[in-house]
Amino acid sequence: MKSMEKTSAVGRIERVAKKWTPDSYLLVPHQNGEVRFVYPSFQNNYVNAGSSIINSGLEIPTGSESVSLLNEAYHSEDKEFKNSPETDFIRNDVMKQRWLWVFNRNIWTPKNAKNAGVYVQFDSQAKGMSEILSVNDLEDALSGGKTENGVRFSKDGRTAFASYNTTRAGSHDKGTLAKNGFVIASYGLEGAEKLDNVSREFTFKPYVYLVDNTQDKPVQSLSALGRSWDDDYGLSVDGGADGLGRSGYAFGVCDSAEGSAPKK
Repeated sequence: MKSMEKTSAVGRIERVAKKWTPDSYLLVPHQNGEVRFVYPSFQNNYVNAGSSIINSGLEIPTGSESVSLLNEAYHSEDKEFKNSPETDFIRNDVMKQRWLWVFNRNIWTPKNAKNAGVYVQFDSQAKGMSEILSVNDLEDALSGGKTENGVRFSKDGRTAFASYNTTRAGSHDKGTLAKNGFVIASYGLEGAEKLDNVSREFTFKPYVYLVDNTQDKPVQSLSALGRSWDDDYGLSVDGGADGLGRSGYAFGVCDSAEGSAPKK
């Protein structure tokens, strides 16, 4: 009988990484088409939630796309959609108990700057506060764009600028959010109207949080939407987030029907 030769091989285990798979798709009307949001959402801080979206092969939603999702969750004419567990989760778990990350980076100039105001740029890679944006680069991005309701937009719709005299912080009467320059710069004209519409589903007035830059250099911040804890639980439009809270939610998108349309 042939004896077994000793080898250096030993038993081992190779772990298989779990692959994230969606439970459902939420098809949401948006501009001239629709956006396919993926459910479930990702919960973490701004950067990690965004990274999870990208690492799952999905795209980061724009501010206007995110508002279209909220508007449909609250006002859809399709009863199956509005009464679904997915949209119930958005209304009650995300918007009432936590918040929805909006992947915009906001750059607030000093008040005494020649062109004082706030720049808003879509953060398609969820870099958050890890990258400092240059005002000169932002101005270059806006070159050749258009102005709507006093807010400047780049040609591709990914960068906007609102002067401070078009913005207002604090409590707003319902129906006035769409006139706020920061809201327009963050969500586009149509998105601002939709956000105003969403605010009506909250008992109290919406509240806008802005950065009061008293420094002599630009200040950077991030954005989120949720329920205000400072003003009797109205809609919170937060433009001064730091992105560190781990309880925020984010949804990825795929097969966006915007195509080559500008993202805002």
